[in-house]
Amino acid sequence: MARDEVASLRYLQWDDTFNNVKPYTLYMDVPQGFPPQNYKVDWENPETIHDVRGQEHEYSLDDNGFAYYKHHFELDGHDRETLERDYLPQVEAFLMKTVPNATEVKIYTWRLRSSDSVIRNKLPGGVINLSDPSHHLAPATAVHVDQSVGGAINRVYNHMGDRAETLLRSRVQLIKSEQFPKRRSEGILTDVDSVWRPVRFPIEDYPLAVADGSTVNPDDLVAADYVRTTYQGENLLPLYNKNCRWHYLSDQTPDDILLFKSYDSREQSKAKCCPHVSFRPTQVPDMPKPRESIEVKAIVFSSE
Repeated sequence: MARDEVASLRYLQWDDTFNNVKPYTLYMDVPQGFPPQNYKVDWENPETIHDVRGQEHEYSLDDNGFAYYKHHFELDGHDRETLERDYLPQVEAFLMKTVPNATEVKIYTWRLRSSDSVIRNKLPGGVINLSDPSHHLAPATAVHVDQSVGGAINRVYNHMGDRAETLLRSRVQLIKSEQFPKRRSEGILTDVDSVWRPVRFPIEDYPLAVADGSTVNPDDLVAADYVRTTYQGENLLPLYNKNCRWHYLSDQTPDDILLFKSYDSREQSKAKCCPHVSFRPTQVPDMPKPRESIEVKAIVFSSE
């Protein structure tokens, strides 16, 4: 039985300074007095988050920006070596099989997350190394899209080297997954952003809500820089819009695989991106298990 939820989500708060100064977040040490982030997010009006349980087949990447699949990954451990040796090749094979007309997959990052502060605080010195994907981050609780158009193009150039120009003539998808090259008319670029699933047990707390990309107003998407010591990218921070329709999958298990995208240049696609966020449900056990999840981001090239 479907269990719709009602929750307030955290969105970017518009500031007129954004007309002249781009929103940014700096993931590094900064001089004293220099703000590491120049924007705010806050709770907006409660929204219905529709449960897709039993209706998963009705949603697709092209039409909605997200899709759920049943698939079992064989995995004997969750340390970095095991995940990179055993899990990532399985994800690559899954994407090659699942994404229509896929010709090549390039996984460029992955990340573990946990809502359990005890797990996060077990790190040496209690400090998270953002360059180590096995260091658990907390669930992301601000609505966002992982890549902008420019961010997607930069990813292709950064990870595909001399082949980038040629590959950009095909359809490109960044699966989790500012300026186009002038030759963009020779091909189709799609940026999809995440392969997302629980790690050990069904999700009882902090499920992931995904927005139906066909209900997203492009004018509500604000480009923002995120800067790390090793990479500078650009994502999108949506503004609240009551017309945006949200979904999630109740009791999502490790075999319930969620794909969602952050950009799509394919003209026929109804959904160009998929804003997403973790939220606190109201219908949870008295002592819910902490959420543990893994996300994988990949560039998928296809012949379409």
